[in-house]
Order: sequence, then structure tokens, then C-alpha cells
Amino acid sequence: MANELRIGLLDGEPSIRSGRRMVIDSQADLRVVYEEENGLTALERIPDLLIDVLVVDHRLKAIDGISFAKKLVETLTAAEQPVPKIIITGPYYSRELEIASIRAGATGLVTQEKGSAALLETIRMAATTLGEPDFGLLLQFLNEADAIHLGSQVFLMRLGELTEKEKAVLDLFEAMTPFEEIAEALDMQRYRVRQIFEKVMRRCGFATRSQLYLALFEAGKGNG
Repeated sequence: MANELRIGLLDGEPSIRSGRRMVIDSQADLRVVYEEENGLTALERIPDLLIDVLVVDHRLKAIDGISFAKKLVETLTAAEQPVPKIIITGPYYSRELEIASIRAGATGLVTQEKGSAALLETIRMAATTLGEPDFGLLLQFLNEADAIHLGSQVFLMRLGELTEKEKAVLDLFEAMTPFEEIAEALDMQRYRVRQIFEKVMRRCGFATRSQLYLALFEAGKGNG
């Protein structure tokens, strides 16, 4: 199928992995092309695979799912390789796990109580979204959360290395300005704004816009 999504499935529990594989492979537009229980093995293999969406359980072997996602994003962005969309799964929901997922570069979080339908919906949404955060909900969530870290000094150093044009784009992003409005405000083509923004994200080692916004928020630069 031309539009079939290639799914990677990482889970340390064989029975859960098997059940998810059956659910995913039962869909005409989805296909599991890679499975692994050991996170360190997956870190070595995935850069050489063509995977659209990774479903990563927090309870991997050798390394937890959040640490795996963080290392994978850092590795691929440093090599300027495409980063697959990452969905973190876990046994139950917590604000700490959701913030950790965003910080690691994941696109979504699906816990077991949500069921298979929610997982399938999140996979499809992750594969099609442009990654524009719902700033209002994200900011409300961050203001209510207890698991905010101190800003990274490395991140702040990288911000200081941006060009004036890059800083102008990022300043408007911090102000929760949509891309089309950024383009209008800076008298630039929208595609050029996206190019600049994607270059900044790669330089900072980020996979999603929500991940970048969280880093700005934690560095005291967000609108919180």
C-alpha cells in the first residue's frame, strides 16, 4: 500500500508487544516492520531503518523508554537524519511522564488504560501532524506541572549562537505566534520560516516544536 505507515514496536514485555503487533497489523494502513525489547540494541538498529512511527514502552530492557527517546533524537539530529515520530507508552498516566515524554522529543503519550483505539489514533495523528503545539493547552499544562527542570546551560549557549534572523523567528515562536503570522510579521515566505525554524531545531537537537517550547519554558524564556 502506497500510504502504509511503517511502525517500530519497542517493548520489554513479549506479551504486550505481541498484542500491540496484532492490533497494528490488523489495520490496512499500518505495518510493524521492526520489533525489539532491548533499548540499546534498538538505538543501534533504528538509524538504518525506514520507520515512520516508533511506539516505545517506558519499560524497555537495558534502558527506559524516555532515555531511549532522548538518545535517539540526539543521535539522529546530530547526524542530520530524519527522526521518526515517537509515541511513549506506559502502564498509567502521570504529569511527570507526559512532561518527560515532551522533553525527550516524543510526539505523544498513550497509557494502557486508554486502550488500542487510542493507540491507533495517536499513531495516525503523529504521522500526519505538522507538530504545531496547542500553545494554550501546553502552557496551561506546564504551569500546573510540578516536574519542570532548570534550563539547560548548553541550550542557552546555543540560543546565544543564533543569527539575528533565527532569533527573530524564535522570538515570535516564544510568543506563541503561528507560522503564517511569523512569515507575515517578518515579511518572509512561509517555507523560508520553516527552513529557519527546522535549522534551529536541528542545531538544538530537538525533534518536535513542543520539545523546543518546553526547553524555552524551562529556561525562563516561555510565556509562563
